[in-house]
Amino acid sequence: MSDEETWRQVVDSDNRQNWKVTDVAQLGPAPREVSPAHEKYIKRATASAVATLVIMFTWLTVFSYAMAIAMVGVSANLIATPIVLIIVAVLVAKARGRKRDRLRTVLRDGDLRLAMLHDTAQIQVGRGLRKKYRYVSKFSVDQKPIVLRSWDDGVSLLQVGTPAEVLWHPEHPDLIIPALLLV
Repeated sequence: MSDEETWRQVVDSDNRQNWKVTDVAQLGPAPREVSPAHEKYIKRATASAVATLVIMFTWLTVFSYAMAIAMVGVSANLIATPIVLIIVAVLVAKARGRKRDRLRTVLRDGDLRLAMLHDTAQIQVGRGLRKKYRYVSKFSVDQKPIVLRSWDDGVSLLQVGTPAEVLWHPEHPDLIIPALLLV
C-alpha cells in the first residue's frame, strides 16, 4: 500500500482503529508550556467587541459622572449609574478571564484526540469590507457531541466527515481546540 492509500484509508474510514494522531501542530505530550503563539490564540478566541465596548463605556461613564459630581455635588442618581456599570464591567471581565483560564488548561494539559466533524455552518456577519464569518462546527469526541463556535477562518479548512486533531481535556468536556488553528 502506498503512502497516499494509507492516508486515504485513515481519512475515509469510519473504523476508528484506522485513525492516527500525528500531532500536526507539534504540541508534544502534556503538560506543555503555553507559548506566546498559544496566548495569541487565547486572545483571539476570547475577543469580544461587546465585552470591550462594555468596559470602555463603563470607564467613560465613570469619569463623566465623577466630573458631574465634582461640579454639581453628590446625588443618589449620579452615584447609582456608575456603580451598576462598574459591577457589569467586572462581571464581563471575570467571565472573559474564566474562558481564558479554561483554554489555557486545555492547551497545557489537554490530550490530543481525533474528533469527527459532522457539520459546519459559515455565518456571514457584516457587509462589504467589514464582512466577517462566524463558524459553528459540530464535532464528536468519544461519541459525545461538542459544538465549536469560532471567528477563526482556519475552521473553514476542516472538512465534514473527516477526523480532525483536537486538544480535549476531561475537566472541560465541552471545549475543544482544533490543532489546525494552532499551526
